[in-house]
Amino acid sequence: MMKGNTCTSDRAAGGKLVLAGTLLLAAVFAPLPLAAQISSIDIPYMAFYDHQGTYASTIGIGTPAAQALTEVSPQTISAQRLTGETLPASALSFRYSPQVTMQVRARIAEQFAAQSPEQAAQIRHEFSQADVVGEFRRLIQRYGYDPDNLAHNMAAFLILQWEVLTETQAQPPQMKGVAEQIAEALLAGSMLHGMSDADKQTVADSMAYQALMSVLVFNDLKRRGDSTGIAQLREGIIRSARELGWDFNRVELTSRGFVATR
Repeated sequence: MMKGNTCTSDRAAGGKLVLAGTLLLAAVFAPLPLAAQISSIDIPYMAFYDHQGTYASTIGIGTPAAQALTEVSPQTISAQRLTGETLPASALSFRYSPQVTMQVRARIAEQFAAQSPEQAAQIRHEFSQADVVGEFRRLIQRYGYDPDNLAHNMAAFLILQWEVLTETQAQPPQMKGVAEQIAEALLAGSMLHGMSDADKQTVADSMAYQALMSVLVFNDLKRRGDSTGIAQLREGIIRSARELGWDFNRVELTSRGFVATR
């Protein structure tokens, strides 16, 4: 529960949604954590927490993005019986469509609008103005990831969540290891079979919103010095990820990707 902290007071006061035009990234690559490339801004928490002040994940159980994360989780991989038959690497790629991005944006805007009906119109408007997916795609490309590769989008998402949780910097070998780990799991699994370009992009775009908004809220809480809010945000991330087989308390980030420690 977030009652009594900055989150609740901002939401109670109405807070102005200032997402549009604020996802400002460094124009030139700098050797900083991936999360640090995203500017700290004032996101009102009514757009990222539900009416009880609980962390609101944009990746709900049963969605394609949730299925994708479950498919490549350490828990799932350890239980898989691989047949040795894998898809070609080209199966990870998709042809980007602006229409799919608009559909994902509309869905997520409606999700947040439902959490704050008194500001639903404003939320829809501000989300329509914010190029969240575009910023995410440009960000990961600067780090050598292909924005049209599902494994690379998923790797960037997981690394951003990791950086928010640990406040540590993912190194290039670790980023490469995660991308290879995710690609191998996807190509050896069953999820990619029959997925269209739109299906893959829907997963990638959904993760873009979750990743960027987690970082932006974290940066804002840190700027405010709200240690309680940061702890609760992290607890929410850990809880949501654990439901999908990703227990961040039991893995470490290595050059081989995320490796279980116990």
